[in-house]
Amino acid sequence: MYAKLALRNARKSMKDYLIYIVTLMICVGLFYSFMSISSRYYVSSLPVEYDLKLLQNLMRYPVIGITAVLIFLVKYVNNYILRRKQKEFAIQTLLGMEQKSVAFLFFVETLIMGLISIVIGIILGAFFSQVLTSNIMSFFEEEYHMYFSLFPDTVLITVIGFCAVFILIGFLNIRKIRKMKIVDMLRANKELQDDMKKEFLMPFMILVMTAISINKVMDGLLLYKQYKDVMILGSRGFMDVVSFYGNLILPLFFAGTVAMYLILCIIKRKLLSIQKLIIILTGFTILIIAFALMIVAGHPLMDRTTTNGAYMYVMIYLVFFMFAVFYSLSTLMQIFKTKSKRWKYKGNTLFIVGQINARLTSNTRTMSILAGTILLAITTFIVDPILSGWAMGYLKERAVYDIQIATEGNSKTTLNTLPDGDFTYVEETLEEMGIVLKDSLKVEFYYLNDKEFVEGSFEQPIMAISLSDYNHLRAMAGSTQIDLKENEFSLQWHYSVTEEEIEKYLKENKTITINNENLVQANEIRHREKLGEAIYSFSSDTSVVIIIPDILCKSLLIGKCNYYGNAMSKMSYETAQEINAALNQKIEQISKDHQYYTELRMRTKQRNEGISVALLTKLLLFYGGIVLFVISFTVLSLHQLADSSDFKHRFQIIKKMGVSDTSINGIILSQMGIWFGLPILFAGISAIITGRFYMKWTEVIINTLIGSKEFYDALFKMMMIIIVLFVSYFVSTWVLFKKNIELY
Repeated sequence: MYAKLALRNARKSMKDYLIYIVTLMICVGLFYSFMSISSRYYVSSLPVEYDLKLLQNLMRYPVIGITAVLIFLVKYVNNYILRRKQKEFAIQTLLGMEQKSVAFLFFVETLIMGLISIVIGIILGAFFSQVLTSNIMSFFEEEYHMYFSLFPDTVLITVIGFCAVFILIGFLNIRKIRKMKIVDMLRANKELQDDMKKEFLMPFMILVMTAISINKVMDGLLLYKQYKDVMILGSRGFMDVVSFYGNLILPLFFAGTVAMYLILCIIKRKLLSIQKLIIILTGFTILIIAFALMIVAGHPLMDRTTTNGAYMYVMIYLVFFMFAVFYSLSTLMQIFKTKSKRWKYKGNTLFIVGQINARLTSNTRTMSILAGTILLAITTFIVDPILSGWAMGYLKERAVYDIQIATEGNSKTTLNTLPDGDFTYVEETLEEMGIVLKDSLKVEFYYLNDKEFVEGSFEQPIMAISLSDYNHLRAMAGSTQIDLKENEFSLQWHYSVTEEEIEKYLKENKTITINNENLVQANEIRHREKLGEAIYSFSSDTSVVIIIPDILCKSLLIGKCNYYGNAMSKMSYETAQEINAALNQKIEQISKDHQYYTELRMRTKQRNEGISVALLTKLLLFYGGIVLFVISFTVLSLHQLADSSDFKHRFQIIKKMGVSDTSINGIILSQMGIWFGLPILFAGISAIITGRFYMKWTEVIINTLIGSKEFYDALFKMMMIIIVLFVSYFVSTWVLFKKNIELY
């Protein structure tokens, strides 16, 4: 009988569980798709020749860790449903059913909904898994055709994991229901608590921000002592002076306001209104952020350390601002209701303000945390394409040739023990293993003069390469050749060197002297071809190689020697591992007899490890961001659905008073727009501020390793995902809201 009753309750309560089911379906689907990558059945279904064990090992535990956050979401949704059904529980108890039976029925009901979500979620996850696999194959530059498949081990982990969560939370719910009093159950839907009166988080944050403001004033005083003589209006620009003194004075006002508030509380021997204090501090916070951003944007006298420090203050004050604005919003709306007679009686404004204000007073902390959560989610979506693109772009810069071996002097190298360029062991090893090379090259790099070699020094100067060797390297990398006249030199630049740095170097080095011959700059002087990082000295900060005519190299001192080889056919990961082990063994033997450093790099091995790290970064950031958005939108949705039940009588009253269904629809949309929009708006503004600085900081990486178009395309795709999630939750909530108040 209880089983039939539980099934009937589940069918009747389907609309109450809709958001719950949708959320769990998304969570189960995402978990299954990401965990499927670590399945032992996964690799056998792929055509890729690389080894994904590193990616699989690295993916497993972070995905489980991120998914563990969803326990909070499941518990939160269960609490919402529990509150919605307390009146029903009370009636069942009054009719004679034992409370433990009522609790058990609710447990079975939620378990049924959870199992439905798991089944649909796994099917959805199988599709997500194919989309992820397609993206993974594109990283490896492999073709892939999607098909439906289920991996038994991943299905088992998903079912066991989520069922364990449902059972754990179910037992907690049973315990909670059994301890409830009938009178409390009957009154549950009528209780709206005001947590502002018992809130301790905001006073604590104010004290912390006061200490931070004092610290900012101390930093400002140090800058004042350093720049006070030049920060005079007339000698500097108006905004430069204003931003300088604003960053010193405004934090002082912030701390002074809090001090005055505490003094007045002591004098009057009572706690004064903290809401008004928060409004004043919110205003100061906005000004502090604005003036700090003037420093971040690039103050003419401030160095990078000061700019980064200003940015950290911006981040801290932004977090406080998001909390403060929600805590002060309720008070501002009360002032609006009292003072603004013109606007509050216009249309349905008074009703909407009352609806919003009723919830703000009891959910300020929740809204603040949600804004911070959405900010974190947006930030992960901004950071994702930069970090993963950085890893992939850097990989393309260094993994150019199938085999790269670099030998370079170090602090133990003497004039007689410089690299000799003997790489016969490489060709012998490859021949033993049956590897045929399509092309190979030994490249020598030279000191511009013998005096540049300093025995016992770890640092290496800028070195030169012959034109023929440079062109051969370009040809092996698939680039066209360059030409030089007998009295010209050119330059190969590392990707990280900025145009400003190049311009500075070119102005300071219009000519170079080699063997008493002056060379002038060639017309093409800014070469940035991807030739691997071994051509640059890895024992120094030099990021440029000088290209000179061959005839000048004959009398120069060799500083380092590299070996490059491209195989006739594509190497598998296993083959590359074997070659890598064999060559490293011989390098260790040779290193005992030589006093220089040798480094071996295999393209297949580099690509496998580099792509695995890039994929791990991309997938985990994406997964984490999606989970945070799902949590935030679910909580916002449930708050609105709670409103639809708690304030159902209000909508019924205004409908009886003659308010049309169209107007009520407008009220619902306005209320939901404000409730959903405020945390997204504040998080979005904060993300734009922080993201703009982060993108400016990584501008060179974006332009050289990722590409502006690719980066903004990735951001656009992320934005589309956010919009789809938002619209899905907003529309679902709107439909359920109207059903709950029985508008139709």
